[in-house]
Amino acid sequence: MSDSSIPSPEAFLVDYVRRLERRKEGVGAIHVHFSKLLPFNRRDHHIRTAITAFEEIVPEVTGRIFTLSNQDLIFIFDAAEMDEVNAVIFRLKFLFNDDPLISDGKDESGAPATFTDYYDVGQQYKEFLHLTQMLVRANANRPKVVSKAAERHNDHPELSDDRAPLTPKILGRIDESLRRADLSNLMRRQAICAVVGDAHPTPVFHELFISIKDLQETLLPDVNVLSNRWLFQHLTEILDRRMLSLLTRSNDASVTGSVSINLNVSTLLSPDFLTFDSNVKAGQRGT
Repeated sequence: MSDSSIPSPEAFLVDYVRRLERRKEGVGAIHVHFSKLLPFNRRDHHIRTAITAFEEIVPEVTGRIFTLSNQDLIFIFDAAEMDEVNAVIFRLKFLFNDDPLISDGKDESGAPATFTDYYDVGQQYKEFLHLTQMLVRANANRPKVVSKAAERHNDHPELSDDRAPLTPKILGRIDESLRRADLSNLMRRQAICAVVGDAHPTPVFHELFISIKDLQETLLPDVNVLSNRWLFQHLTEILDRRMLSLLTRSNDASVTGSVSINLNVSTLLSPDFLTFDSNVKAGQRGT
């Protein structure tokens, strides 16, 4: 199936909003403008964190999440539960509090902008429907780009990729292989530096991550691990657990000191992370 024949998230959103017309009373919608944040603040793990935050309240607020092609998010929910939604927005604003969009109400270009727009769908149905239709048109005119996860690891799959897609069965085999494999040679370390005035960059801490590109070339040369967004996210959760295991057992001096690791929210809430946290020496703890 070609990319052009697969409905976009925007198309699903418009279809949902049209079907919502007869039961629009008491419905709220919030448009979160991640696309207006600085590039550093809209990396894949930031977007995953935001999605997870909304997913956690879906059972309470009877909500529906739409993650758009430009990384924006639209959440449609029971307006009576606005306090729950506001609590999530507050957490997200705290997460991005150093971004001009939050601190100054300005986008990357310096123009006035808002982080969120709220719609009372019952009273503003036509306006909200018009917004969703505009999003469809904007997406149709947007050039296709490789995923941020691919850019993050210098892994740029071609749009005409003829490798096998990632499937649940293949992911199961990957999980088994990763349980037995030594991934220490795939761990990468990059310095995060501070630059003050004209001084040379000074390393403050190091970020540790497992290279997706090298993992693919080593274990899965014939599989496109980026072909399915949700299975790829599950793969990152598997790698999170392996990273925690490596750090717990490692005596390598290169992973001591001040380090940073990017983990899924689901990993932070898991028993694996609690075990890791209890095993970290007090002197190694950061924030």
